[in-house]
Amino acid sequence: MIRQRPDLNFLILTKRIDRFLVELPSDWGEGYDNVNIGCSVENQQMANYRLPLFLSYPMRRRFVACAPLLGPIDLS
Repeated sequence: MIRQRPDLNFLILTKRIDRFLVELPSDWGEGYDNVNIGCSVENQQMANYRLPLFLSYPMRRRFVACAPLLGPIDLS
């Protein structure tokens, strides 16, 4: 459906970014123009684990959600 609706922007948020490559469609390439992939982090430990993976994957549009925020997070 996402490929059939280029007129819509899709936001996909996940805590399981480590499964991203396993779940990609075969024609993903560098991503679709209408898909925003978000990675959720709740504390520094999870940010340290998930964000390097998140940044290494092929995506055109990405965002980070700090929720539920359980402690301070340094995103630098």
